[in-house]
Amino acid sequence: MADKSAKVPYPLCKSRITAKASRTLKIVVLGGDNVGKSNLVERYVNDEDMNLVPNTIGGNNSYVLIKKRRSLKGGEYVAIVVYDITNIESFYDAVNWIMTLAQVKSLPTVIKLVGNKADLESRRAVDLEKVYKFCKENNIDMLEASARTGSNVENIFSTTIDEFLM
Repeated sequence: MADKSAKVPYPLCKSRITAKASRTLKIVVLGGDNVGKSNLVERYVNDEDMNLVPNTIGGNNSYVLIKKRRSLKGGEYVAIVVYDITNIESFYDAVNWIMTLAQVKSLPTVIKLVGNKADLESRRAVDLEKVYKFCKENNIDMLEASARTGSNVENIFSTTIDEFLM
């Protein structure tokens, strides 16, 4: 379990601007089991709810889910780290993923922390103030969404792509 007051040792989203070039944007979606990674991607790509689909293979493994051909500046990938707002342990898993990203050689150009299952607000277990504090200390954007209803899903991906292109 991550230290609840964990702070990443240095800013994660370093700017690595290079000459304009046509590259493939890779969006890596990370997070613990049952947080809704595949559901978010399915909702974004096909505008469908995967509620009846069994768990996907991968669980805590990282994997590249989406590639978009764009004229890009900077690095080659972005990371969307997902947690379930109804499960505090999933938030600590997300913090661990972000700490792990801080240790890799090639940092993502953009990192977004996404609280999924916003449609289950009445069952919220993750304190928003704690999330905001972590994100502010580590210069990471945070959004909440619901893959089930589609709320804010398009915004997660479009703002991530837009920031990558800046």
